[in-house]
Amino acid sequence: MFTEAQHRTLVLAAGPDFAWPTAGARPTSDIRAGLMAFLLDYADGVCAFCGDDLADGWEACHVVSGGPKRRGWVPGNLAAGCLDCNDLDGATSPIVEYASILRPDLVPTEWPATADLRRRGAVVKAERAARRAAKAARRGL
Repeated sequence: MFTEAQHRTLVLAAGPDFAWPTAGARPTSDIRAGLMAFLLDYADGVCAFCGDDLADGWEACHVVSGGPKRRGWVPGNLAAGCLDCNDLDGATSPIVEYASILRPDLVPTEWPATADLRRRGAVVKAERAARRAAKAARRGL
């Protein structure tokens, strides 16, 4: 489970300007698609920040801001969060306070291997393309 000590480590790693190390760079689209699917599965449809259902939409939310260079994509720093929490946290501070994360058990501190995320992302992208093609066919496009 994500702990207060891990939260402090993330804050220190980000630094005062959120200059995350290169390892925290935003992953490629195929890996990102796999990671998004993993985050949603890990959260089991529940927002890690408020505990509400994610049925109305969700995003991958940073605990500590990704910063101006879109970094901070590291285990423990991303969780599935509802759209309201993402907007609220982004508007109030670049760091989500640990005490305000109501479901820290839904913040994964480890991710599947990159190759697994890439494979999962390819499946997600193929499914998305098939859904779009089916919709286009239904609409006669």
